[in-house]
Amino acid sequence: MAIINSYPTVTPSNSDLLLLVDTSVEGNPTKTATVSSVSSLVNKGYKSYVARFSRDASASPGGEITELYNDTGLTFTWSVNNPEGVISIDASSDLGTKVVCFTSCGSNAIPGDGFPYQFDFKRPAYNNGLNIAMFCRRSDTGAIVTTYFGSIEIKIYD
Repeated sequence: MAIINSYPTVTPSNSDLLLLVDTSVEGNPTKTATVSSVSSLVNKGYKSYVARFSRDASASPGGEITELYNDTGLTFTWSVNNPEGVISIDASSDLGTKVVCFTSCGSNAIPGDGFPYQFDFKRPAYNNGLNIAMFCRRSDTGAIVTTYFGSIEIKIYD
């Protein structure tokens, strides 16, 4: 076997294998694990939920949601409860008080003067901290936009 420092240094990918010793088994057998499986054990200090969404008020009032990542252990249910386009994101358990939301948004509407869109968030006081309410509006007039698309990351800190 070669001396360990004689191997080249590489940037690992998630599917690369790492050599491990399983100390939970007598004899400490050698095993492998993927970089991805080991990195999932590292405590980042937060859990996150990431999704992409779109809503066309005329075609699909409830919108389309694609979950991209979720290591929170929670289930998130999306709904649009009114024609103004306010989205309610309901978690299966209390989100706690250390929650941060990051979004990007846009609209399929013709922007005219190039006005930007923004999402506004609120944590409703009802339902024991399970909800995040979000809506898209024009930054220049504050008018609600009911046809939009975007992405969200909800980080829940330890």
